[in-house]
Amino acid sequence: MLARTTLITLGVTALLFGALLLALPTPGAPVANVASGGNSDGNSWIIQNVRVFDGEQLTTPATLVIANGRIAATQAEAPEDAAIIDGRGLVAIPGLIDAHTHSYGPARRDALRFGVSSMLDMFTSPSLLQDHDQRAAFDPSSEAALFSAGMLATVERGHGTQYGIAIDVLRSPSEAPDWVRRRKLEGSDYIKLVFMPDNPRLPSLDLETASAVIAAAKAEQMLAVAHISTHRDAEALVDAGVDGLVHIFADRKVSDTLLRKMQQANVFVIPTLAVIAMADGRKPGQQIIADEDLSTHLDTMQRNNLATDFGGRIPGFSLDTAFHNVAAMQAAGIDILAGSDAPNPGTAHGATLHQELALLVEAGLSDAAALQAATTLPATRFSLEGRGLLSVGARADVVLLDDDPLVDIAKTRRIHRVFRNGYAVARTVANNLPDGQAVPAELGRFDQSPIDAPDGFAWTTTSDEMMGGKSTAALTQSSAGGTLVIDATVTGDFPYPWAGAYFGVTEQARIASLAGFAAISFNVKGTPAEYRLMMFSAEAYGAPPTQTFTVGEQWQTISLPLNGFSGFDAGRFTGMAFATPMTPGPYRFEIDNVMLERAPMDD
Repeated sequence: MLARTTLITLGVTALLFGALLLALPTPGAPVANVASGGNSDGNSWIIQNVRVFDGEQLTTPATLVIANGRIAATQAEAPEDAAIIDGRGLVAIPGLIDAHTHSYGPARRDALRFGVSSMLDMFTSPSLLQDHDQRAAFDPSSEAALFSAGMLATVERGHGTQYGIAIDVLRSPSEAPDWVRRRKLEGSDYIKLVFMPDNPRLPSLDLETASAVIAAAKAEQMLAVAHISTHRDAEALVDAGVDGLVHIFADRKVSDTLLRKMQQANVFVIPTLAVIAMADGRKPGQQIIADEDLSTHLDTMQRNNLATDFGGRIPGFSLDTAFHNVAAMQAAGIDILAGSDAPNPGTAHGATLHQELALLVEAGLSDAAALQAATTLPATRFSLEGRGLLSVGARADVVLLDDDPLVDIAKTRRIHRVFRNGYAVARTVANNLPDGQAVPAELGRFDQSPIDAPDGFAWTTTSDEMMGGKSTAALTQSSAGGTLVIDATVTGDFPYPWAGAYFGVTEQARIASLAGFAAISFNVKGTPAEYRLMMFSAEAYGAPPTQTFTVGEQWQTISLPLNGFSGFDAGRFTGMAFATPMTPGPYRFEIDNVMLERAPMDD
């Protein structure tokens, strides 16, 4: 029972938010290269000869004064112990604002390393909402400030219910006013709803209920923003009075009619182009890993997630179409805000926002407009007082750059120093996580009872029951031949259903290493279909790296290379799942001789 419980817990955590999320070191070391004197541990600074982004352009070299965590008007307002920085050749911009994230685990620490000092979260557990008094304070902090929708508005089994968070779903328009009031009492800063009525896999709010949520948000003086996927969805919600779209649609080019409606309603858009690029098969995460300015400050979790993908192109997500729509909306005067949608596959908190800025420029925004999309515009549209602009009295969330981002937006990646509430932030990252214990090559021959597994590991069932679904699985050993038999029934009660067999570490092992192995092989037969093998590693989040294999009625040997599991950290292995297709129905399959294959030795 202990082994089964531990495996189930690890499987859920890895599938949702990543197993064993670690707290990173708290920044606190003094910042070097202070020109002369002063207290480099404090939140008062005098930055001389620095060009400052004023929301539209760079000033001529001037003195930027930070006094007790705020931007001051004159040097005379700075305390006597203010540290002095020679800012010649440097550029000061406001702390960046990521206008679309999902923030749990180390997300806020990860973001701040890359100069993102504020995050607009578009769905997380209400238990993670930041205390508003704490957010307003000027204390030292190793994390970005969090503003969040908290719970999203969706229906039973709709988008958002697949992540293991208890969801307060809506069933009728009449429930909307009380639902919105509950979000406000929980601490939500704005309301986020999901409207995807044409999605064939996920149920959605109907237009009447979505409109009621928008009206209820306005009655509570809260912004209402929406997740949409298509042009038709967007037009329906613009007509319903939505304030902003948190994705751009990429199924077709925007019509002149919709552009006029968005202009008249003053709707803003957060395109999340990096995620659309990933859905279009472009693999933008690999570009971040290869970027020296960004990769230096990535931790192991971020690298792993950047290496993952959606497993192929997803229809309806054309990056070229998204580029066209961004350009058309920008030309029409519609506010474009920058958001990463991290931690989707191929993204990383903090780093991906810099990539998003470059994609906005590629779509047609000027470098200055792209920078506004991550500073002044989100601060204005979400009423983030004291953020997004380095004006007198503003909070001293400041990023010093080594180069001019208005000449090349990619220069936002050349970060010289980061300040949060006026305190310097150490950008160190722990990348050298220890590997787990070694794993033997033989994982299961299934010729012993109970079902055999190496010490520290166990075989058990896995299904979407743990996420509120109704799929089931049962394991037995065949009476002849010593094989593992999986009887599974997949239902349509979960958006991404699965059932099958799980092999993973027990409490005693915790983390294992597949170092030295090149592939996993196994024999399989069963109900003909395409099945999945999903790999899990510690300190990983997002969708598990997956490969598919075809099963038939006759035995066959399958060999899958470990490097084919994009984003899998072989040194931090926690488990793997042999899973059914997502199509509802009964399945029976057998596996045998599950083995790890070593990499060939060089001659």
